[in-house]
Amino acid sequence: MWELYDIFLDNMDESETMADFLTGPRWAAVQSSSGSVGVAPVIHEQRDRFEFSYRPVKGMPLKEMAAHLKFWNFLEASLALAAVNACYNVPGSDESSPPHRKLPGGRRVRKSFQAFCEEHTTEGLTILAEPLYDQNELSQLPGRKMVLRQDPESGDYLYTAGTALIPEADRLILSGGSLVNKTAGILYEHAKRSGVPVFLFGPEIPLCPALL
Repeated sequence: MWELYDIFLDNMDESETMADFLTGPRWAAVQSSSGSVGVAPVIHEQRDRFEFSYRPVKGMPLKEMAAHLKFWNFLEASLALAAVNACYNVPGSDESSPPHRKLPGGRRVRKSFQAFCEEHTTEGLTILAEPLYDQNELSQLPGRKMVLRQDPESGDYLYTAGTALIPEADRLILSGGSLVNKTAGILYEHAKRSGVPVFLFGPEIPLCPALL
């Protein structure tokens, strides 16, 4: 369940601290003491199931804040993922990675996902967990796709269907939202047991060297 999370948490720089943070209706952001900013999607629930287990304070270590990615208060987990990203997603963080093609970012991130799909998902079945895109947007991209969500929209599958769908898939794509609501851990381990390749995609995914 926590293997993927531990890869992120265990390799964080312990000297980095939190300089500031904010939460909005869709995104949370954390700024590190070195000036980098990490973002993460905010997942809303119908009711507050759990109280915050800590108080975010300026100057606290990012690694301490990030540990709450494993907690079940999803707003707390969103801030934790943003803290993880503030640590890893810094200028030059991809310089030591294997040769790769840089894709558009910022407001052009949708074109990045289109380019990714044109390169990786044209054949076979792709399963996406908690993507930022709805069925209408995904239908315009190449390849056959199925979407797993904890709160399904029209045309989506409940995330529990992953146990039946993943063994038949050619690849699984995890998003930051799936890290926040914990479906990533379950689906990652199921894909690993089934021999299905796993991709992580999105502006809210940590550029953790241990994954490269």
